[in-house]
Amino acid sequence: MATATGRFYLNNFREVLRQYGDGVSRLLCILVFAVLLSVRLENMRQKAGLHVDEILSIQNADCNGDISNQLIEQSEKYGKEYIGKEVKEHYLWNESSVEAAFSDVKKLYIDNRDRPHTNLYYSCLRLWFAGITTTDIRIIIDHGCRLNLLFFTFSFIFLYMLLRRLLDGDFLIPFSLFIAFANTGSISNTMFLRPYQLQETLLILFTFLFVKCNECIADGRQLDQKMLYGLVTATGLTLLSGYYATIYVLMLFGGLFVRADYAKQHGNCVWISGALVLSILLARSLFQGFFYGFSCGRAGESYRNISSLCKINESMGVFNNSLRSYLFDETLIWLAFIWVAVLLLTRRQFIHIPVIFLCCFCWSFLCSIAMPIPSVRYIMPCFPLLIQIFPFLISRRSGSLYYIVAGATAFLTVGYWCSPPSVKYLFTKQAQQIQLLCEKKSLPVVVLADENWKFCYILHLFNDEQRYVFVSSTKTLESRLKTYDSVLVLYFTVAYDENQLLQILRKDFMVTKLQSFGDFFSLCELKRK
Repeated sequence: MATATGRFYLNNFREVLRQYGDGVSRLLCILVFAVLLSVRLENMRQKAGLHVDEILSIQNADCNGDISNQLIEQSEKYGKEYIGKEVKEHYLWNESSVEAAFSDVKKLYIDNRDRPHTNLYYSCLRLWFAGITTTDIRIIIDHGCRLNLLFFTFSFIFLYMLLRRLLDGDFLIPFSLFIAFANTGSISNTMFLRPYQLQETLLILFTFLFVKCNECIADGRQLDQKMLYGLVTATGLTLLSGYYATIYVLMLFGGLFVRADYAKQHGNCVWISGALVLSILLARSLFQGFFYGFSCGRAGESYRNISSLCKINESMGVFNNSLRSYLFDETLIWLAFIWVAVLLLTRRQFIHIPVIFLCCFCWSFLCSIAMPIPSVRYIMPCFPLLIQIFPFLISRRSGSLYYIVAGATAFLTVGYWCSPPSVKYLFTKQAQQIQLLCEKKSLPVVVLADENWKFCYILHLFNDEQRYVFVSSTKTLESRLKTYDSVLVLYFTVAYDENQLLQILRKDFMVTKLQSFGDFFSLCELKRK
C-alpha cells in the first residue's frame, strides 16, 4: 500500500514537471539563489575581522604603500608617535574622490606592486570603494563583501546559462546550482576580499563560452567573429583573474584545438590559435606588468614545487583535506575522477561535463602542488564546476533512483556545510582580541616588527586614540622603553627569539604576557620595577 502511494505521488510529481517544467525550474532557481544569498549575508554579518592579505588588497588597491612603508623609519629616526586612527589611515582607504580612484587604477595598470597577482581585482576593488574614506573595519568588511556578492550573482547566472546547455531535466538545474554554491568553499570564497571570487566568476564564464565554441565544432560550423570577440574577452579577463588560471585556459583551448583538428576543421584550428594569442595580448594590454608574474619569486617557487616529488606527496594531503573540509567527500571525488578517465578513454567521446570535471580536477591538483603556501583559497574558484560531475551522474539514473541519489547528494552537501571547520575567513575571535586592547587603551604600545607590511596582521587591534610607536630591532626597543613606566609591547614572534626578547624586557620591567595573536604576534604588559 505504501509503495503504491509513493509511486502515485512520484508519478504526479513527474507529470507536473513535464507540464510546467521550465517555469518550475526557474522558480526553484530563484529560490535557491535567495537561500544562498541569505546564507552569505548571514556569514557577512558574522565576519568580524580581516585577514592580513585582505588588508594588503586594500593597501595595493589604494596605492598608499609608500606612506605605510615609512612607519618604522619615522618612529625610529624621528621618535614619531602615532595614534591608532592615523596608522589605519595609512593602510586603509584614505582618499575618497572619484578622480583619485581613477588615478590609482592608472597606477595599477602600470604596476600593482604585487607581482604574484594581476591588477584586475585591485582595480575593481578601488573603483568599488570610490567615494568612501574610512578606517572602520566593519564598514570595509560590509562594502568589500558586497562586491564579492555581486561577483557571486554573476557566477550564479553564468552557471545557470551553462547548465541549461549541458543538463537534461529541469529538476537538475536548481539542484546543481545549490550544490555548486552551498559548499563551504564557495561561501568562504565570497567572504574573502581577494581575487578568488572574481576568478570563480570568470572561470564559469570562460567555460560557458568554451562549451558554445565546442558545440559549433561538433556541428561542423565555422566559428564566427562574434564568438571570437566573446571568447577573447572572457579568456583575457580569466588570465587576469590569477596566474594559475592560465593552466585551466590552456587545457580547454587544447581540448578545442584537438577536437577541431580531429574533425579536420583546419579553419577552426587557426581560429582557436588566433583567439588564444589575442587573449594573451588583451591581458597584456589591460595590465602592463602581466608577463612579470611568470618570472617573479613566487612563480619560481611554484615551478620548483611542481618539479619536486616530495612536494607532490605533501600536496596530496593538502588537496584531499581541502576537498573534504570545504567541498565534498574526497573519496567520492577521486572515484568520479577514475570513472571519468575510463569513460573518456574507452568511449573516445567529448562529453562536456566529464571533460570540464577532468580539467578542473587536474587544475586544482596542480595548483595544490604549485601553491606557495598550503591553502584552499587557490582551488576554491573551481569548486562550482568541479562538483557538477555529481548532477551529471544523477542524470544517468532513472525512476526513483534518480530522486534518491539527488536527495542523498543534497543531504551530504548540507552536512558538509554544517560540519567543522565550516566557513573560513570570518575571524570571529578578533572581536575578543580587540576588547583586550580596549581595556588597556590608556597605555602606549610599542610595536616590534622587522617589516612595515607585517603590521597588517594586527591592524584590527589598533584603537583610534591609543598611542603607538614602531621599532624594528631589540636595541631600539630598549632605547624607547626608557621613557615609559607602564607600556604594552606587541612583537612579531617569528622574526625574533622570544626567550631572548623576554629576558631583555625583564631587566627593568615586570612582564605579564597577555595573549598571542595566531602564530605571529604576542602582547605583553610591562611595569617598571
